[in-house]
Amino acid sequence: MKNSRRHTLRPGFTLIEMMVSLTTASILLMGLSSALFIAIRTTDPASSPAPATIDGLGQLTSLYTELRNCLAITEQTATAITVSVPDRNFDSNPESIRCAWSGTAGDSLTWQYNGGSVTDIAEDVHDFDIQYYQPGTAVEHIIVRVQVTSSSQASVQTTIPLLNRP
Repeated sequence: MKNSRRHTLRPGFTLIEMMVSLTTASILLMGLSSALFIAIRTTDPASSPAPATIDGLGQLTSLYTELRNCLAITEQTATAITVSVPDRNFDSNPESIRCAWSGTAGDSLTWQYNGGSVTDIAEDVHDFDIQYYQPGTAVEHIIVRVQVTSSSQASVQTTIPLLNRP
């Protein structure tokens, strides 16, 4: 009897098949990494108006608390308001608070307490508008809108009822 050796081929990949699959996988991974990079870039908080909106909302919140308890409005323009508020330093005199914006896009929103030094409370303000609702002799409420940065999505507005007004 003749010894016959049969060579059985083991299943596997050829070198060409390996090169084609590695090239295809590399192209696929590059596409996925590009998509991931784009997705991360669009959700980057530094490039979105969210921080500026939050900053504007914070300024409106502090302005809201100050203005709703005002006793009198001594200056009322579209970009500035001066009010007197109840005594805070126990000298039996009302306090004076002024909030103003120059009207020039990019300037700061300023705050002044009792005629003292002017403090910037918001930088890079592109719009600040105050509307006064006065159906009779006294202002009943005001509508304040502030836009920090040039993005129109960073605009915040609130209505402030004036509680201590006659």
